[in-house]
Amino acid sequence: MWYGIGFAALLWIILFVWLGLRTLRNGHGWMFFLGIFLPLLWIIGAFMQPANRQAY
Repeated sequence: MWYGIGFAALLWIILFVWLGLRTLRNGHGWMFFLGIFLPLLWIIGAFMQPANRQAY
């Protein structure tokens, strides 16, 4: 039973690291930092369209 809990915790950590990095790559840095306190923002930011960057 403890192995199942440990495996689930490891899977949970890997999932949130992946979602956090994907949020940053999409250009949603503010969602990444707020997602530390509210992880739902990482899920939303990971699947949003990449942010439009202005050309200078």
